[in-house]
Amino acid sequence: MMNLCFFAVYIISAIEFDKSGDHLATGDRGGRVVLFERTDKREVGYLIR
Repeated sequence: MMNLCFFAVYIISAIEFDKSGDHLATGDRGGRVVLFERTDKREVGYLIR
């Protein structure tokens, strides 16, 4: 059985939007940061079925 403390570092502990709302950043206690960029459905509509 894996130590639960190991998985605790993967829990999102910070989140921030930019003023435009087009970008989102999340961070965890392990020091990882993930950046997201908003994409409108009109731009990727051909991928949605």
